[in-house]
Amino acid sequence: MKKTITFSKTGTSYIARRLENEKKSPLKILFLAAGASASDKEGCFTINGIDDMNEDEMLLIYMHKDAIDNLDIPRALQNCKVRTILPCKQPVGERLKTRPLNGERTFDRCSIEILKFGSGQELDSTEEANILPAAGMEGTFCGCSSLHTVFPINIKAVSNISDDTFEECAALQEIRLYGLNATINLTHSPLVSYKSILYAITNSCNKISIDFAVHPDTYRYIQTLKEAPSKIGGTQTEWNTLHTKAVKKNIHFSTTEFIVFVNKQTLCLNNVNIEQETLKLQENMVTIDGDTMIFN
Repeated sequence: MKKTITFSKTGTSYIARRLENEKKSPLKILFLAAGASASDKEGCFTINGIDDMNEDEMLLIYMHKDAIDNLDIPRALQNCKVRTILPCKQPVGERLKTRPLNGERTFDRCSIEILKFGSGQELDSTEEANILPAAGMEGTFCGCSSLHTVFPINIKAVSNISDDTFEECAALQEIRLYGLNATINLTHSPLVSYKSILYAITNSCNKISIDFAVHPDTYRYIQTLKEAPSKIGGTQTEWNTLHTKAVKKNIHFSTTEFIVFVNKQTLCLNNVNIEQETLKLQENMVTIDGDTMIFN
């Protein structure tokens, strides 16, 4: 007698999921071996702090796993859709010191969100053996609109950081630049944290006079004209102290807005006495408070 077995809709779905999982299990094993971990979110993986990586996104990352070995090649990940990269398991500074990050459009227009080069790397690390060395920074992150975290990069050997290196990086919040030795432009990044700027100043090389261009909002935090939101961090006192720390390191802050300070009956242009600068009052003057004017 022929028997007929029927499944409920729920049971059928369960079997389908099991078959699908079995089919994909080799890839899962591959990703876990490469450094990812299983996420609490169903069907997802966690890597470099991103916990919603689906299998297709992980496969794309895995296909570019050799990128960490080829960062000395210009445009290595240009226009790539990866959200992060597989970090190497060895101390990144030691592994890559003979072929450092070229930096020429390496991540130009890339979908990168978090850039972490070593599996055991800490965000505020100052151990050079565990920091990615860079030989150049020309348009390195230009157009990386999703980039919000960059683990330490050793830029001691970089004598020029092009103005478009961080162009359109509006989401950038945590970035650790070790050995700052050149003028830098972060005017496109309004969310850069207090810790990021403090790290750059504290660990700068202090060899030359450096112009540190920041977003107008960041400049206001430094001048205590505006209180930084909690996600950016730093009290008004801490931000104001950055100016003193920077001067000792021969670093000078600037911004894209024309800010004029009127304090104790002395006109100052970005903290430079008016007698040293020529100032023409413009019709589009905006008054911020009783002792500050900003020209757009």
